[in-house]
This record gives sequence, structure tokens and C-alpha cells, in this order.
Amino acid sequence: MTAPTPAPLSPPSLEPSADRAAGAIVGAFIGDALGLGPHWYYDLDELRRDFGPWISGYTDPKPHAKYHAGMKGGDLSQTGIIMLHLLRSLADRGGYNESDFTRRLDEQFLRCLTAHLMSVPADTPTTPSAKSGRPESRKGNLGARPAAMQIHRKPPNESPCWPPAMP
Repeated sequence: MTAPTPAPLSPPSLEPSADRAAGAIVGAFIGDALGLGPHWYYDLDELRRDFGPWISGYTDPKPHAKYHAGMKGGDLSQTGIIMLHLLRSLADRGGYNESDFTRRLDEQFLRCLTAHLMSVPADTPTTPSAKSGRPESRKGNLGARPAAMQIHRKPPNESPCWPPAMP
């Protein structure tokens, strides 16, 4: 006697709008993870030099990358992690609750970061010139700029909270 073939598993049916929303959320997480390696490249020649002509999968950040050092291809960036905290808050509270969401960020996200103050010379290009489209200096009109803050993820050995635990 042959055992009966089990019925195929199918996901619970969703209303079309809920299905589209779920797809958008999954797509946002996939896009965030795909962008981790090449994040913060604004020069296409540099991007192609470091990653080739086409990015078709998850990539590790390069050792000289400004951000995401120590992370691996497929990890979520800071944006993805903030989305994850927002979704957890929405699910736990049944809707948006600002105090719950910001508490989560304070307790579970911001403590995972370290900040470094950097002095920025007054003649550092900052904004595109309306005339040329190239960055122009603020020197001469605003004087010295205040120090800028650069935020980095703490190294894994210093941060037991990264990546965030999955439910």
C-alpha cells in the first residue's frame, strides 16, 4: 500500500492590498541587503572598478569602504535594521506607536553604534553648484563648518547586538 501524497503547502491567502504590502516589505529588505556592499559609491567608475559592470548578488563591503566595515553581503544596513525595528513595533503594538518605536531604537539600535567627530575644512565641497552641477565650496560665505559626525557600527567583538536577533 502506498502512503497518500500530502497536499501541497500554500501560504495563507492575503487580500490583494496586504499581499502587495508584504511584497513591498520583502522587496525593501532584499534591496537593502543587495545595496550593502556598494553603498555610498557616487562615482560609477569607482563602483565598476570595485564591483564590476553588474551587481547580481549580495556583496561584501570592500575593506576601504566608508561604512559597513566588518559586515557581510546579505546583511541589513542601518536602514534595513531600522525598518526591522519599525515592523516589530507595528506588529507588537497593532499600529504605529512613536514612543515604542523610538524606545526600541534607543535600546536596541543606537547603543550598537559609535560616533566619531570629524573636523571638516571650510572649503570642503558640499552642495552642487546650480551653474555647473559640481560641488561648490562654502568657503567665503559661511566660514568654518562645525564638526561633522560620522556614525559607524561597533565592531562585532564590541557589539553583541549586531545583527539584531531575529524572532
